[in-house]
Amino acid sequence: MGRCHLCYDRITEGIAPACAKTCPTGAIRHGEREKLLEMARKAGHEKVYRVVDHEGFDILYAFNDTLKVSGLDEKPELPETVVFWQRLLRPFAYASLGFAVAAFQLYSLVFGRRQMK
Repeated sequence: MGRCHLCYDRITEGIAPACAKTCPTGAIRHGEREKLLEMARKAGHEKVYRVVDHEGFDILYAFNDTLKVSGLDEKPELPETVVFWQRLLRPFAYASLGFAVAAFQLYSLVFGRRQMK
């Protein structure tokens, strides 16, 4: 079994992911965030728990029990390693890549293409 790729091939064709299509209880759903929230409110769910947004993908949990009963935190937070990556290492990686490209361009301009003898 591989990692979920959100049935990219199905979504690009306008078809729901396989898990949402075949879920016998209707517990897994796919769609636009606002429509899913509206469906949860209409179904009478008191709580809608949002897992942190990750580049446009949300995971929503809708239920009537308290968050503690479900084993979820009242205020979810990203792990420190993710925050460290997003705030420090990712910009540093982009800056390093930019520096490497600039250094290569400068080298090419100064020394040009060398002919082999």
